[in-house]
Amino acid sequence: MFTGVTVRDDTLSFQAYTTTKGGSTELYDAYSIKKTAAKPNKVENAKATLTADGQVKLTWNAPGTGAAVEGYRIYEQNDAAGPNWMAKVRHSDGTTAYSYTVAKKDPSQSYRFVIKAVSGRLNSDPVVAEYTAGK
Repeated sequence: MFTGVTVRDDTLSFQAYTTTKGGSTELYDAYSIKKTAAKPNKVENAKATLTADGQVKLTWNAPGTGAAVEGYRIYEQNDAAGPNWMAKVRHSDGTTAYSYTVAKKDPSQSYRFVIKAVSGRLNSDPVVAEYTAGK
């Protein structure tokens, strides 16, 4: 007996085959697992600005519709904030406006922060909040 595995979009399929005494191969059983969870919609109105004390502040709005959001994952696209820099912000029911201040970053450096809404193991499409030094 041997198996075949197929992965397509949101479905993982298995096929089990047997070899008969005559040498032919026949399908013995097949089944699939389909992912049915919906990914959250992306955040809205994402911005990166410089605060009065020289820190980079990210602001965004929660998705207006879609799957329930558990939190937000933020990372800097080009590692300008440090290798593998990442932050998480918890979602709070009833709250639509969110912010995160990126502590101790160089305001003379440009940054491209990616913000994703998170629901379970699924992330929304990315939204970039860009801070350009000197602007």
